[in-house]
Order: sequence, then C-alpha cells, then structure tokens
Amino acid sequence: MQLFLEIIKITIWPAVVLVSVLILRKGILELILNLKRLKYKELELEFEREAIKLRAEIERDIPLIEPPKEEPSDITLQKPITKLSVAKLAPQEFILNEWYKLEIGISYLLERHGIEQNLLTSIRAKIEKLMHEKIIDNATGSALLELNAYRNKIAHAQEAFINYEMSNAYSESTERLLLYLESL
Repeated sequence: MQLFLEIIKITIWPAVVLVSVLILRKGILELILNLKRLKYKELELEFEREAIKLRAEIERDIPLIEPPKEEPSDITLQKPITKLSVAKLAPQEFILNEWYKLEIGISYLLERHGIEQNLLTSIRAKIEKLMHEKIIDNATGSALLELNAYRNKIAHAQEAFINYEMSNAYSESTERLLLYLESL
C-alpha cells in the first residue's frame, strides 16, 4: 500500500499537467499560433519586430517612388485576389514571392547597366556588385542584404510563427525598394 501511495504521489503532477494540456490543447495551440516571438534555450526568434524594423529603416533611407499609373484592363476590372488576402492566407509563401520579385529587379538593374551575371551568381554578390559600381548606395545595399537575410530566416521558420503583419511589412519594404531600383 505504501508503494502504491508513493507511485501516486510521484505521478500525480505530471498526470494533472498532461490531462490539462489535453483538455486545453485547442486554446494552447491558438496561443502558440499567435506568438510573435519564440524562445527556446539560446534560440530566440522575433520575426514581426524584425520585419517592422526593416520597414522603418527602408522608409527612412529609400526615397519613395510613385508607381506608374496603369490603365484598367478587363483583368483588373474583375474582382482580383488582393496581395493582402494572399499575405493573410499564406504569409510565408507571400514573403518568399515578394523577395523573388525583388531578386528579379536586382538582376534587371545589373542588366540595364551592362553588368554581366550568370545563374550561379549569388544575390549577395549581385548586391555587392551594385554597391561597388556605385549604382546603389550603402543604405540601399544594406537594406537589400537585410531583407535577404530576413527572407532566409522566414524560409526556414515554421509557418505557424509567420503572420499577416510580418508579411505586410515585408511587402511594403520590397515594393518600395523595387520601385526605387526601377528608377535607377
């Protein structure tokens, strides 16, 4: 009997915690999905804060270029799936796609200035070449490199920690940079 009581005394708290987690799993999962920061031992990820910081730096350092006015077409007159709805539905893929557009813009800029590149040239090397040739300034180059580093973090993060605010801030940053690169 004493052995039985000792076993119960040892296992009661883990059992209570396990049953609580099972009962509250839906609420716990929602809480985890709404986290903007994840910390585990030495690893700390603050995705949203970083995206907003990048956007603020880009707004400070990169001049705002107005996009050209487009004539409405049959396609644009239909109810489109907006960028923001994609950012809400699939924020990780949205960020990766926004970076891809910026990467294409970087390649076009190199091409317009007659700078050779090949498919194996890394994006970092392309940005550094643009800075070396004085086509972009250091602030623009730094912003591009930071957006690329952030994109890489997002590509390897669990999608549960990426939200609409992060993807929207990233999109605003890439749009501003892309319009600026197109103006050079």
